[in-house]
Amino acid sequence: MPILCFGGSFSPISLDHLLVARYAKEQEHFSEVIFVPCGDAPHRNDLISFDDRLEMVKIAIYGEPGFDYSACEGIWAKEGKKSFSINTFRYLQQHIGEAWWLIGSDTLFELPKWHNFEAVRREMKFIVTMRKPNDLETCKSIASQMELTYRLLEENFTVASATDVRNRLKTSKSIKYFVTEGVEKYIKEKCLYKT
Repeated sequence: MPILCFGGSFSPISLDHLLVARYAKEQEHFSEVIFVPCGDAPHRNDLISFDDRLEMVKIAIYGEPGFDYSACEGIWAKEGKKSFSINTFRYLQQHIGEAWWLIGSDTLFELPKWHNFEAVRREMKFIVTMRKPNDLETCKSIASQMELTYRLLEENFTVASATDVRNRLKTSKSIKYFVTEGVEKYIKEKCLYKT
């Protein structure tokens, strides 16, 4: 059975991420979801440390059947290498087996800007989740125009994004029910996302 790779900053990992991953795994019959926190992402310069983000992923998925993680991008970052999804995808396919990549519909629109887009388009297979209920037809059209191998998950799971969590923390609002209890405790203990 194929695996599903879920790349992202996970800063922090939210219930939204977990819900989408669980639904995609069950709906599309993946054997496992591998969470892949980004290392040195070329498009982000506002991230907290990789180690903290990875630790929150570990806490959030602990004991969850069919959920695992890869620290490959963090290892590459420590070696001075940038994180590009196509490289991560190739690495995971080589070491784990047949893989698909989970993205939101907002990311689908950004794919042509990804590093080595021609290889991304040819090699990667995508599961696309709806970030807005009315994105479905637009996503079908764009994915077809790009000649992607893809499947669409029509349900909308936007409950509590990482941005929502960070914004609530910056304004001293509760993040209960936005992240797991373990992640909330870790954030408080480490004083993460304080302005």
